[in-house]
Amino acid sequence: MNPELSHPLEFSRPVAVDGLPQSGRKWTIEATPEECARLARRFGILAVNALTATFTVKPVSHGDVIRVTGTMTADVVQACVATLTPVEQRVVEDIDLPFSETAAETQGDIDMDLSLDDPPEPIYDGKVDLGEVAAEHLALGLDPFPRADNAEFIVSSEGCDDSEERTPSPFAKLEALKKKNSSQP
Repeated sequence: MNPELSHPLEFSRPVAVDGLPQSGRKWTIEATPEECARLARRFGILAVNALTATFTVKPVSHGDVIRVTGTMTADVVQACVATLTPVEQRVVEDIDLPFSETAAETQGDIDMDLSLDDPPEPIYDGKVDLGEVAAEHLALGLDPFPRADNAEFIVSSEGCDDSEERTPSPFAKLEALKKKNSSQP
């Protein structure tokens, strides 16, 4: 677990990375109903009905880097942005992340070069938390603007009185001034 966190994670599955075979090791994890409810609260959505992930955790030949690859699948319910009706969705995210023991030591001192791959994620206490990896990828895969199939966004003109004079925009005033100046000799 990340020592910087002041609260327990909603979905935690730490796995030790010491002594991994060169071919790697596979894990399949699944969130309990209680963990799903906590994840839904964390991400501000109506429900996480199911979350499973499969991972391969494998040492990389150079250095102290561990590579975590896999797929996270979740069935979620979000509120439609137009009608607030529940919208069921399946989120599927591919995962490919490097981890390193030294990343935890240099967390605040990383020089960013945008042309390079992302720096490795930190390994804490010799473990990678596959549950948190899955949870973060769930957050990345959520639709930021979920919409029900029949949702329409209707702008109401109620309360607007078209008979009132509207103040012309500054651009309309400039256009009128430009026309006036161009018509003078």
